[in-house]
Amino acid sequence: MKQTCLLLIWALTTVITPLGAQAPVSAVIESGNVKALVQSNGALFWDFSNGQFIAPYVPGQTEISLMRASGVWLSGLDPGGNIRLAAQLYDSNGDFEPGLITGSGAIPFNKIWRVTADEVAQHVADWEDNQVIDNPVPNVFSWPARGNPFFEQYNSGLTLPSLSQGFAAFWDRDGDAVYNPAAGDFPVLEVRGCEQAIVPHEMLWFSFHDYSLHNQTGGAILNMEIHTLVFTFNCTDNSVLNDAVFVRYKLISRASEDLLEARFGVFADFDIGAPNDDYVGCDLSVNSFWL
Repeated sequence: MKQTCLLLIWALTTVITPLGAQAPVSAVIESGNVKALVQSNGALFWDFSNGQFIAPYVPGQTEISLMRASGVWLSGLDPGGNIRLAAQLYDSNGDFEPGLITGSGAIPFNKIWRVTADEVAQHVADWEDNQVIDNPVPNVFSWPARGNPFFEQYNSGLTLPSLSQGFAAFWDRDGDAVYNPAAGDFPVLEVRGCEQAIVPHEMLWFSFHDYSLHNQTGGAILNMEIHTLVFTFNCTDNSVLNDAVFVRYKLISRASEDLLEARFGVFADFDIGAPNDDYVGCDLSVNSFWL
């Protein structure tokens, strides 16, 4: 019997010597009927030994993963016509590593930030009570958003750089373009053109890049930084959202040259029963595919 899962993915694109690779950290997102593991180097639904996309997920029952692994594939040409390529397959030390890219190279930023709708609701209620945060919620105050004055206090050993593209999205209550949870700001899902504050049931945010040795493909680096938001909804009407994990990629080129004929794709190795019958369907009208 085939199980059905839905994975929706979209990307935004904005148009040196690599450091030693950092071991990625992992986090599990659990909501509705899905439990999934992600790695901070962009390896999704894979613990480097077994698949970790459990759907349907029922606590206490045997866990069967519907996917073995997933990740980003990127390619393009530099102005000289040379191929640049980075891809995630199964290797924990592949083409990507956690962190950010600056003008002088890569910097550590190896953490997966988590926040839930309940935590955001608690924070908003605290602010609306008297416009003062009396009981700070650590996951709200540690959120890696532009200009967060509390970032170092709640993220020991990490510094939040100043980048024009910003980091994780937030509701800017006073419109100053700076994330200040003490002024009532809070994490949200960024949807262009939407003027409402959308807060998923749970959100995970992390950043990785290909400014590293490409052990997976051997390709030349693209200098691409990728901000990633993994999120879920927990609906009471048993809708398809309960079976979905959403992944939002924001691609930022840190290269000094243009990337021509750029290609972006998502690798997904479905693993349901025997490997020779993992059939996939698609619906182009809603840009989705399913099993």
